[in-house]
Order: sequence, then structure tokens, then C-alpha cells
Amino acid sequence: MTDVELREATTADRDGVRALCMKLDPADYVSAAWDEWRAQEGNLMLVARAGDRVVGCVRAGVAAPRQAFSQALRVDPAFRRCGVATRLMNEQAGRLRARGIDVARGVTSVANRRSRPFFATVGWNEIGVRRRRRLPGWTAGARSTATQDGLPDDLLASVEGRAHFRRVLLRADRPWLAAAARDGRWHAKDGAWALLDPPSRDHGAWVVALGGPPAALAELLRTLSPPWRVDGGLIVEAPDDPSVAHALDTLGFAPAPPEDAYVVVECPL
Repeated sequence: MTDVELREATTADRDGVRALCMKLDPADYVSAAWDEWRAQEGNLMLVARAGDRVVGCVRAGVAAPRQAFSQALRVDPAFRRCGVATRLMNEQAGRLRARGIDVARGVTSVANRRSRPFFATVGWNEIGVRRRRRLPGWTAGARSTATQDGLPDDLLASVEGRAHFRRVLLRADRPWLAAAARDGRWHAKDGAWALLDPPSRDHGAWVVALGGPPAALAELLRTLSPPWRVDGGLIVEAPDDPSVAHALDTLGFAPAPPEDAYVVVECPL
């Protein structure tokens, strides 16, 4: 088999990456996102080349200070089980470590039986499952439930990104959460709490982290009132927590379809 070379991506790799993605999935978001990522400062983008072909790629970007988010691992089917994915992930980890990154995170589908065991072999740990659940008929409450009280010291949260799951995971610290609270994104009452994404034209109100006693959480979500106009229902990134599931079931949230259930993976560097 042709020797495979790993290096940082250049402009010359653009067409090769697109050809690889089209071969794997013509609808792959990576084809559209690659140029945008290349234009952003701080992204680490690696390619694996065999002769004049791109046979693998992966990207990581800074999600928060000393934290990275990894995505877009792709390998040509003809080069699977040849160590290409392992080399890409190990190379990425070493380069992120050299840049002062302490931890990298990513996501993969709950149903992805190939990637989940693979991540374990390269030092990544599964730290939780998120299920995206929707309540289309939801409308905002009349009175704001936003507060700056009850903030935790840190919280696993997410922000919108360019990915199938559209989320970039990060460990939000107290200053980050305090800034979100000042923007009206932290809502809490009677021990229940919810962290909202910034306003979105396309997705309605989006809760990216939540918890608390089931009855109090259900009431908080029922009366949730972001300080901005909301159209498009309510979306929740729900952890696999029976208390949260019970609250969402009580309100009539739809179960998460398979494509909206994903595993969060983490790699200490």
C-alpha cells in the first residue's frame, strides 16, 4: 500500500478534502466548512496523503481557554484498518498539547458502532450522552425567569458550531457563566436551572444545559421566558438523567430520534 504522510493542511489540499468527503457522503458538512475553518485563526487541520490523494483529515479548534473541540475525522474506505485514523488522532493530540491545550472534546452518534470503540483505543473517554428533544408548540412565559443567582463554578455546556450536531462542547467556568447570566441566558427557580443558547433565528429557544428536581424543572421550562422574542418552539440538549427525562416527558417533549442522540467524548492531554 502507498505510504501515508501526515501534515497540516494547506490550500492545495482543499480539492482533495472535498473529494474525500464527497466519496464518503455527498451531504457531508465538512466540504462546506473546510474553507471557513481554514480562514479562522487557531484551527489545527491535518490531512493524511497517499501520493497525490487526500485519504484522511481531522480538524480541531479552540473552544475555550486551554480547551479544544475535535471533529471532521474522515478516512478513505480503502485506507481503513491501516492505522490512518489512529495516526491522525495521535498527531492531533500531540500538536494540541504543544499549543498548551489541556483537554479536547468531541461528539459521535450513539449509534456509531465503529467510532465509539475506536475513540477508546486512542485515549478518549465517553463522559455522557446528550439527546436533542423538541417541544414544537411551546411558547415563552409572560414573566422573565432569567436570574444571576445560583450559578455553579463550572458546567459542561455547548455553543453553536459547524457540525452535524451543530454543537461545540466546552467546560464553562464561573466568569463564562456569569457573562451568560448577564445576557439573560441563565434561568433558575426552586432548585431547577437551565442555560440557554444566544438568540437564534432558525432554531427557536435552545436549552444547552439543565437540571434540578423533576417537578421544579418541568415548571421552569413551562414558564421559561428568554429576554428576546422566540419563534420555533423549544429545543433541549438533555443529558441521560432520569430526572431530566421525567420533566421533559411530563411536558410532552418528543423523544430524540436516533440522529439527535450523541455521545460526548473527552481526551485529557
